[in-house]
Amino acid sequence: MSRSIIHMIDHKILSIKTKSSQKSNTMTSFPNDIKITTKDSVHSITEDPQNQANGFTVYTYDMAGMNSGSNKFYMYYQNHANGNYGYQFLDKPLSNNFEIDYIDFISDDIETRHMNASSVQDSETYCGLTLYGYLNATDFENDIKHRIVDAGGQNINILGGPGFAYKFNPNFYNYSYRATLENYHIEATGEPLPYYTAPNWTLDYTYSSTNKAFSINATGSTHNVGKIVMDKSDNNSYYTWTVFFNSQSSDEVVLPKLPQELQSWNINNYYNSGNLTTEQIEIKKYDGLNTYDAFLQTVIKNTEYKPHAVSNKIESIYRSNIGAESGIEVYIQRHDFVFFRNWY
Repeated sequence: MSRSIIHMIDHKILSIKTKSSQKSNTMTSFPNDIKITTKDSVHSITEDPQNQANGFTVYTYDMAGMNSGSNKFYMYYQNHANGNYGYQFLDKPLSNNFEIDYIDFISDDIETRHMNASSVQDSETYCGLTLYGYLNATDFENDIKHRIVDAGGQNINILGGPGFAYKFNPNFYNYSYRATLENYHIEATGEPLPYYTAPNWTLDYTYSSTNKAFSINATGSTHNVGKIVMDKSDNNSYYTWTVFFNSQSSDEVVLPKLPQELQSWNINNYYNSGNLTTEQIEIKKYDGLNTYDAFLQTVIKNTEYKPHAVSNKIESIYRSNIGAESGIEVYIQRHDFVFFRNWY
């Protein structure tokens, strides 16, 4: 990033998420192999995996700086033995005597859909989908979303067939999703497509701990943003360092020197020794942001952390070191740029 491009960063008042309540709920009449999920912007549940009779704890969060336009949240189950899917929309707040009962879940309108892409070639690599629904326009604007699907697995399960199977609920105002299809990753608004033609990009890199520099080998003419994520966890400290670069014009990225204010932090030792782990590197395209400078001005300068507020579609080709030792590179989700605290 060049200071000649951005002279000032506008820090937004972020939507701080703090736990406001938790409530234990009993569960009734559930078959084996059922997993229940509530995962949205203001609720989540935790199941006692050792004793189903203990039920669930539902956590409710306050979202300072964010307005929700709906008065419901979404709960669903998926039977991993037979693939059955059920759901219910619950009024909030939950009543004090609320019980989670299997007979209250319905499967009305649920569709089984499939997703595939030209990038899916290797049976040993990974595909996955996380799908969210929004109940109204206000919730979409404020990114108050409800998770409908979160699933993935090796490509061996989808090659030779119609593709990656997932459940779709049409009873939402709008949708957003993240999909990983081998080394291709997409974030977009709307409903997932049945088939994606991945961009004809390639990416490789090497890192010199001595020179603190990445050598980048990227092909393709339509991407413009490169992103490197490094991290280190040690001695009760955790650091994530994200570096952006112009993916069309940069074949080397030299890590900048750390400011004086960080010289006493552990990260300075990792920097000097070169002992930072490269978690992931990717090249990206944001629909509607056709230059690297446009990305800096729109995302970085405005500290915009909601992807759909920036672009209706973001595509990446990536290299990840998470899971690489097993031959399955997993895409790691990281905000492009945000300061935050107390985020659960």
